[in-house]
Amino acid sequence: MKWIHRLIGLLIVAAAVGVSLIILLPAFQGGGVWSEFIAGVETRRILVIAVCIGVVLAVTAYVLTGISSSSRVTYLSYETQYGNISISIKALQDFLGHLKTEFPAILALTPRVRVLDESLDVTLEIRVRAGAPIPEICRLIQERARNVIQEKIGVAAIREVEIKVEEIIKDKDAKVQELAPQPPTGEVP
Repeated sequence: MKWIHRLIGLLIVAAAVGVSLIILLPAFQGGGVWSEFIAGVETRRILVIAVCIGVVLAVTAYVLTGISSSSRVTYLSYETQYGNISISIKALQDFLGHLKTEFPAILALTPRVRVLDESLDVTLEIRVRAGAPIPEICRLIQERARNVIQEKIGVAAIREVEIKVEEIIKDKDAKVQELAPQPPTGEVP
């Protein structure tokens, strides 16, 4: 579909340049040439309408071929003794996003998961409160993410859990609470 989109785009650009040149050349020559051009356009009204409809259809086709009909869903698949399990990467990222609730010093958490051949790469982008012990928080959330993936998802092959501190937010009113993860209420995400 991409090549059709690019081809239609190329044709639209070529047509626009061609029509522009056809209009501009008589306009710059001025005088009688421009008057003859306008008279020619008036006598070829059906051709002008057909060209305009063609341009509208080409632009519509260009827009429609540029719209992606479905987003690609990537799955993490592995085999157990009972059969295959496939988990969408989006579901895994949403699941890891709930780790934010266990760490009061983390104000925002955006997980990114990449599936490699035999393992996972996990990146957690976080925003933390100013004054929080960042190295300790990073170590704890790395351990927690690794444990949650291994215990709750069933994937032991985790190549890396990377933490990216995107922002340190100064919050006048709130003080950093305890550093250790809070015990979960109910089922751990």
